[in-house]
Amino acid sequence: MDFVEILKRVDRDLYDSSDKAALPKLARFMERSKGIGGLLKSNNAILESFPTSSLLKLQDAYEHFERWKDAFRNAKRVLATSKLALPDRSFTQTAFPHELSALERVARMCQRTGYADVASWEKAVSAHLALWNACVSLAMDKGTVSSVMVNSAHADASQFEPYVFSNENIRELKKYLWLGARRGEKAGIIKLEFNMPESEFIAQARAHVVEMGIAAQRREIESVLDELVGSTIRQVVAVLMDFDAYHEALQTARDAYVGLLQVPPLESPKILSVYVGSADSNRGAVVVDKAGKLLESRDVKNSQSIVDEVKAILSDSEIQAVVLPVSATDDATLRDVSDLVDSKPELNVVRILPAAMSLARQKLSTPPAIASALVLVFRAIRPSVEWANVPASAIGLGEFTADLDDKRLEAALTDSRLLLAYEAKRDASGGVGKRVQKKRRLNPLVRTIRDLKPGMTLDGIVTNLTKFGAFVNVGLATEAMIHVSQLSTDFIEEPSQVVKVGQTVNARVLEVIPEKGRIALSLKPAGAEIPRRQQESRELQQARENASAIFNDSEMAQIREAALSAPVKRPGSGEYPSPMGPPQSGGGSKEAPKKSRSEALADLHALFKK
Repeated sequence: MDFVEILKRVDRDLYDSSDKAALPKLARFMERSKGIGGLLKSNNAILESFPTSSLLKLQDAYEHFERWKDAFRNAKRVLATSKLALPDRSFTQTAFPHELSALERVARMCQRTGYADVASWEKAVSAHLALWNACVSLAMDKGTVSSVMVNSAHADASQFEPYVFSNENIRELKKYLWLGARRGEKAGIIKLEFNMPESEFIAQARAHVVEMGIAAQRREIESVLDELVGSTIRQVVAVLMDFDAYHEALQTARDAYVGLLQVPPLESPKILSVYVGSADSNRGAVVVDKAGKLLESRDVKNSQSIVDEVKAILSDSEIQAVVLPVSATDDATLRDVSDLVDSKPELNVVRILPAAMSLARQKLSTPPAIASALVLVFRAIRPSVEWANVPASAIGLGEFTADLDDKRLEAALTDSRLLLAYEAKRDASGGVGKRVQKKRRLNPLVRTIRDLKPGMTLDGIVTNLTKFGAFVNVGLATEAMIHVSQLSTDFIEEPSQVVKVGQTVNARVLEVIPEKGRIALSLKPAGAEIPRRQQESRELQQARENASAIFNDSEMAQIREAALSAPVKRPGSGEYPSPMGPPQSGGGSKEAPKKSRSEALADLHALFKK
């Protein structure tokens, strides 16, 4: 079975949108060049047949095809060693490695001598494989998994407490929880326990047994399931979850990397870059022009004040922008420098990730502190070039980058970088039969952070996700932030439930603090920030007004006390929603109420309970 047939089965949408005549050629070229990267480097004409948005997806599909081929060869070898046979077409019915691994058990259960002819044999094998696939789908859709702490005395046990959970649906389980639990399992701190939908497995077996042949029909259903599915289903589910989580972590790293490469370059005539590392190391300050030419540098000993040096540079030079690291081991000193530059509203302050600094500065002949300051400013001036020179695995592109194979990560991010370059070249030339289109600048009327005002709406591209929110590129050197509480009007546990890296959003400006380089955005509609308690208070006020025509003050007090200790019952059954029974009328005549006593009482009762 070839790549095109596998693609048709594993990603039908991608198959339908691809050039069918070009697909076999693409597969052959990818096999020769070991993936899409070789084709991108060679600018092979076959690439013109596919949209750039599909190329990485096709690479993923091709890697799946390679895994299938390895599993196919292994299955053939196992069957030959065991002297078992299967109809040739049985292998062409598979598209996933787990199906091929199941074929050995199927071969033992469906030996040729038990069937009158080849057709009935093939039919029985297909039915066994169909039952296996049905059980795998049921396990993923309806099975649950728990993560149990089994070694709380371990020195690292506290690190894995966030990854302890119970009875989570397997398919819906957050991938970061799975990766954390698997890491804890490897350390001997956590144990994963699966709960499979056994009764539904049995129902599927009964539905398929008619097609499974006389050998299966003569056995107990539970015996057939035990041999075909057994405990193997748990191992397969774990492998499938590993793959999905790994792929999601890899895709997150890809998206974050592309986000770094696509950050708009910092353009200022004179830029000050300040590096702060650890408390016992020197600090560096450099001034460069917009091309990165070094104009001034200061290597500041740890015993000297870097804040005073920065003050001196700012007073003597016409600095328009300042570049700082986003973090430092000596965070107190970095905070002092930040407070200084943030206090000057005329400065554009940009913060750069100080990842892999010791590696990046090796290419510079200046002292380490000055070299580090230069690395920071170069990353701000020419991000696509500088980040491309840093090994992807050293950048730290997500919480679970460490769980990814370094070579696989490096290859995937190299492909992403090559694809960006290829896409830019294709856009410039117009491609085959395409018009040249200049990319539209995000928010063209917004040139600096001071152009932003609360209430404005901005287009943006999500560049990174954290547990507390999403970072968004709005066309400025300073990225905006959408806090997790501003991503949706509904409660969400993490930003990935609403947005993804690379997604285009239209957001509303909540707050701008130019002197601190902070931009807060919201995806909520205007007015959604009104606290619910204010809305409820209006409802309660209206209910009280309705009730004032019915109940006196003494009755209102009784209603409130009873409401807080009793469940709500709506009128209609002849019962009052309070255990106090029908309220007795008090003194004074009232005008005819708009609502009945029971309706007003129920409204008050429900609102008091809130």
